[in-house]
Amino acid sequence: MYFDADTLKKISGPKKEDCCKLNDAFTNIYDEGKFYGEWLDTSNCDRNIAYTSGCLQGSTKCLRVNFVDWKCLQFYNRIKPETKRYESIEFYIKTEKECKDCLKLKTGEKDFIRISTNEAGKWEKKVIKLSDLGITEDKFRNFLFQGSTKESQIIYFDDIKLVKSNYVDNGLCHDNNLNEEGGSSAGFIVIIIIILLIGIGVGLFFFWRYKKRTDIMGKIGSIN
Repeated sequence: MYFDADTLKKISGPKKEDCCKLNDAFTNIYDEGKFYGEWLDTSNCDRNIAYTSGCLQGSTKCLRVNFVDWKCLQFYNRIKPETKRYESIEFYIKTEKECKDCLKLKTGEKDFIRISTNEAGKWEKKVIKLSDLGITEDKFRNFLFQGSTKESQIIYFDDIKLVKSNYVDNGLCHDNNLNEEGGSSAGFIVIIIIILLIGIGVGLFFFWRYKKRTDIMGKIGSIN
């Protein structure tokens, strides 16, 4: 059965956006100098995840990476997100130099795609579809950025997140109406209660017999 959280009146079904959802540990990846949810930074590059100069408007901290010697910026989720819940990865990027295919991105064992910016020193929003990254599995785990040359490239990132799809999440609620399964559960509970009552009755009977026998033996002892 379902009830309205404010009035406690019974309703026909749950509110789709409120019903028994797990905490969202996937949608927000990085912002304001930290990785969110279950996302972990496993990079091998020279980076500052809480850089404080020239960040995106409205941000006090951003991610500054020096891509040199083919080092990578990589983050992964300890719990694999379901692909059907998301359609894209979105982030803001700024390069110090002109960037023509200067950054590469992939997930898992897929091939890299190349990313460019229109103007050096200016923040730009990038939205890349998961399908363009070649994700066809039910779940995915990580994203990996790599510079396109051996030379040093300073690139800034901010507000990295996943863009949700139109997948409707009804939560994990269970309709506990009196159906066949519910009837079986209720019957099982009744049986347990009956067994407990029988056990208590038998215990009281033997206690009564023991008490009665003890009283009789006490009377006999007092006569002697």
